[in-house]
Amino acid sequence: MPSTFNAKKFINAALFFAERDTIGITKLNKLLYFSDFEHFRLYGRPIIGDEYIKMERGPVPERAYSIFNSNFRDKQDDSLSGYFEVKPRRILDFTEKTILPMRKADVSCFSQSELDVMGRVSEQYKGKTAAALSGKSHEESPWKKTDLFQKIDYRLILDDADGLSVSKEYVDHRDEQAEELADILGR
Repeated sequence: MPSTFNAKKFINAALFFAERDTIGITKLNKLLYFSDFEHFRLYGRPIIGDEYIKMERGPVPERAYSIFNSNFRDKQDDSLSGYFEVKPRRILDFTEKTILPMRKADVSCFSQSELDVMGRVSEQYKGKTAAALSGKSHEESPWKKTDLFQKIDYRLILDDADGLSVSKEYVDHRDEQAEELADILGR
């Protein structure tokens, strides 16, 4: 599947989740993962379209994580400065980098199905720790069937399908059509 990362959707998804719960960067990574993979399972396409890497503590969205790091850890970029603040928050013996939204999410960039999935994911994991979400992600086929430090194939979520998902054949056909169109358009 060709990469379809959408920075506008990433920023607004992060705002969406940060408006609804106190979250840190690690929890955001997991919420994005669950949203992207659940939407893919149901509709054959992710929401923000990032590529996820299997790391020791769970899936990490490659581009989103890099953007957050360059803005808030490495201070090499300030493209997110008007959207978020990241402040340390002490939780027992751990300091979390908490994401504080500085504006409302622009939900007009999402389809209704995307908003529905993000809303369900937000409610399902509200108040849960990043560690709990990490553990949950380790129970799914995409995590189990991917080697450490490798990209996670979205199609692997279809292995966990319960009948309420698109077929692998549909996803393959849609991807073939997208590639043909890209060839025609010279992309």
